[in-house]
Amino acid sequence: ALQDVMNALAVDTGGRLIHNTNALGTGMTRALQETSLYYLLAWRPENEGSRNRKFRRIEVSVRNRPELSVRLQKGFFETTPEAAKVKGDTNAKAQTKAPTDPLRSAITSLFPKHELPTQLALSYMDTPANGSTLVATMKIESDALKVEAKEGKVAAVVDIAGTIFDSHGKPLDGFRKRLTVTPSANTNALPDIIYNYRSTLKPGLYQVRVGALDRSSGQTGSAVEWVMIPDLTKQRLSMSSLIVGERKKSAAQEERKADTLVEGVPVSVDHRFERASNLRFLVYIYNAARAAAAPPDIALQVQIFRDDQPVVTTPLRKLSTEAQDLARLAYAAEIPLQEMSAGHYILQVTAIDRIAKTSTSQRVRFEVQ
Repeated sequence: ALQDVMNALAVDTGGRLIHNTNALGTGMTRALQETSLYYLLAWRPENEGSRNRKFRRIEVSVRNRPELSVRLQKGFFETTPEAAKVKGDTNAKAQTKAPTDPLRSAITSLFPKHELPTQLALSYMDTPANGSTLVATMKIESDALKVEAKEGKVAAVVDIAGTIFDSHGKPLDGFRKRLTVTPSANTNALPDIIYNYRSTLKPGLYQVRVGALDRSSGQTGSAVEWVMIPDLTKQRLSMSSLIVGERKKSAAQEERKADTLVEGVPVSVDHRFERASNLRFLVYIYNAARAAAAPPDIALQVQIFRDDQPVVTTPLRKLSTEAQDLARLAYAAEIPLQEMSAGHYILQVTAIDRIAKTSTSQRVRFEVQ
């Protein structure tokens, strides 16, 4: 009886209650097996939007396949909960909803919006002036923008916004701007929109949500990413995020390096690189140990993985501390991509503190095209 509520909640919403067992592995294995192979059936009722508050039941069966199971939501109300709150139809003003904000709706959507391709990259670092700093870099692809002629000039107008949430879902910081995009003088085409936003945050886990709205077409796009900012006051060896970009050869392609800079380094938001280019990366190492008056002794190793197998492994290299801030040691390098086939890879940089006998590493995914 005590489990009846959980059972009803699971069954009525298309799930199944696993109970009376402490073997979590068994239940998880069954759940993963059931969700690894399935068909998803979508259906929209003909009387959608009706003000009738009647509950409608749904039944689905598979003919001639008794070995198959069907899990589904048992039914639905013909009206939405918001509409059900309106008492009567006599007062039209009482039923009038406040106009929705499409940009805010895109940001708070359960799933990212893809009408307007929008991407997000997060970079954490510790700066002397501000301490823990999060850089959110968003990119909107120009191919999906609708161009209009205004005052004899061709341009696209895009609204962008973003919100930073803590681990409890509380909004801490954000931005909202309207951008006018004009064709590049060299190519006469709209450039992709790249926007940086910096925020000073305490150590912890954060979620960043961004959205974009094309003012002309009404299309929206959104993206969501998580980032963990470590607590450097614990004096543990730590690293910043891996800031990655690429160096291309042709002059026209080199112009893209000015799209966005983090700590003076060109950043790739989508982490897609051409085989003819070099992958660039920058990382900072914090809390490196020191013995007496000697400088830190940090060794670095760079690896690239594909399908969990290393395809590039560099020998350990001692990090030079000359002319560096010993509290935040910087390391930058390039890796040629010419010998790599097209596909998805993982870049891993490992720092080893040979004085404290500790290590730390950071990873980032990228694609070679």
